[in-house]
Amino acid sequence: MPLDGVLVVPTEQVVRALYPGRNEIRDFLSMYTLDFLSWKDDFENQSITTTRFTTITNGAGAAALVVRADQLNGEGRMDAGSADDGYSGASTSLSYRANLNPIIAVRLNLSAVTSVKCEIGFTDSEADAGAVNVLATPSFTATDAAVWVVDTDDTALWQGVGVDTGTGATKQEPSSTEVGPAAATFETLIVALRESTATSNVGVAKYIRLDASGNKTFESAWIQTNPTDGTAPVEGSLASNVLLTPWMFVQNRSATQRLLDIDYIAVWQRRA
Repeated sequence: MPLDGVLVVPTEQVVRALYPGRNEIRDFLSMYTLDFLSWKDDFENQSITTTRFTTITNGAGAAALVVRADQLNGEGRMDAGSADDGYSGASTSLSYRANLNPIIAVRLNLSAVTSVKCEIGFTDSEADAGAVNVLATPSFTATDAAVWVVDTDDTALWQGVGVDTGTGATKQEPSSTEVGPAAATFETLIVALRESTATSNVGVAKYIRLDASGNKTFESAWIQTNPTDGTAPVEGSLASNVLLTPWMFVQNRSATQRLLDIDYIAVWQRRA
């Protein structure tokens, strides 16, 4: 660092020199260096940044993603409209890969936890009507994705679901005390990705949930894929070399309007 104390080149190498060896302080500070892509939207502006978000809707009255005016700390809202299976989806761009350790965190609340489907995480398309097609089975619209999903056509609990080149990973099905959503109550859902240590071009996913106070109530292991041909499970829940987008999605499961309110979305990954 120069003698005048000005940090001219804020790179991860500077952080590593200050904090040698792997530790949480080094990892935390690295997020804010030039070597990381990192952003957060608190929705405190009066309009959505259209250059950041790509949105999709269907159904009567659906609104993809709007800012709720004059809300404490700022809030965005996604409105699935009033039609059965009406939906609203929002993504950014296909700029993320599992081998660069991307992470998404979304603090949200649902207007109701009946007759609703919601997805938060990473997927390989900006235009799908949900990355997960049927949660109970599960089957997928996406080819590669890792998302938290609640779908009351199955249960009223969040589940961690991944798909690797069309093959579903072991579902994470926490208990109601760990991930039971409550209507109009904020909670934070986190999906973290990394490349497998055992298999090339395979990514693994971790699912974390925080309650309204920010306390961790659930953290999964790194999830593996279960092939359908009888072979042994493969470490990974999505391809590590496929471009992904951050993803937020809400859908009605009856002709009753469901809303997804978002306090913030934060996303970060290594550049190389």
